[in-house]
Amino acid sequence: MGRKALGIGFLIVAAELAVVLVAILVWIPKRLDTLAARPDDSTARLEKRMTALENRLSEVVFAIEKSRTDGEESRVTKADIARLSNNLDDIATEIYDFQKSVERSFMTVQRNILRRIGKGEAHSAGAYPMDSPSALAEALEKDGVILEKDKGCCRVKAVASNPNRPLELVAGIEGGNLYESLLELFAKPSALRAALLALGARPGAPAQPEKRLGPTGSRLWLYLRWKGLEKPIPLEEFILNAQTGKPMKDPKWVFSGSSFESNFRTGEEYYVPDESRVVIALTWNFTYQSVIACDHEDAGNEFLWAVNRDKLPEDPATPMELLVCTHPLP
Repeated sequence: MGRKALGIGFLIVAAELAVVLVAILVWIPKRLDTLAARPDDSTARLEKRMTALENRLSEVVFAIEKSRTDGEESRVTKADIARLSNNLDDIATEIYDFQKSVERSFMTVQRNILRRIGKGEAHSAGAYPMDSPSALAEALEKDGVILEKDKGCCRVKAVASNPNRPLELVAGIEGGNLYESLLELFAKPSALRAALLALGARPGAPAQPEKRLGPTGSRLWLYLRWKGLEKPIPLEEFILNAQTGKPMKDPKWVFSGSSFESNFRTGEEYYVPDESRVVIALTWNFTYQSVIACDHEDAGNEFLWAVNRDKLPEDPATPMELLVCTHPLP
């Protein structure tokens, strides 16, 4: 029975290897051809990364072949298979991150083109009635945002997400990358943007990771609260630095704002975070797609952040509220 299970394990590993091999030999070269017009240093970095992936794959294949031929089958343990599986997971993660870098490159090109032809203006109020406070409050509440202008804050319903990757987002909405997000929000991103404009905040610009420049915009203070808490807790206390094991220190949350753009096929205008389903970006990879971003010296590291589960409610389904304020709360 043990040998049969081991054989099945090898078949599964071999199948996963085949998928990875196809990704490396077919998908990545096509993307590199597409990016041939990029500067030489960028192309060289991509080619170097692909070579590293191929080398790692060769090591995994060699390990499997060695385990099959070196001695008896009984010498191959579950731990051996687990190590091989972990190697495959690492390769899959690198391919995923490579794909994201390619997508970001295309989005940067698209954004620059739109701005050159006069579209993508970040200060449009969208479809909300900004000149009528009562109508605005009603429209925002319908889209999930409670505006408290007298307090300089707005509120959004939230629940804890259950990410299975390092955190790159603080908050997203259904259909977004909740597997790498601290929170799931129940509001339209463009509604949050309109609420911040009503509070007097001004949108800035996304990060420029290649220049080591963080996002800009009016500073904001973010908090979480739920029934039973004495007072709201600063959002950064729910985010751990995985290297130090301590909560994030001194973040600067800013209203980066994103932009409105036009669909190339239909010509219809849309707000980018409504489509990306990203509300608050933690790392700089997503600042172009988010309403709010984090200007922190380590926000460029997409593998550094984790959930501080000790701070969250014991019941992951506990209803919470995200408070977004234009000033710190006492």
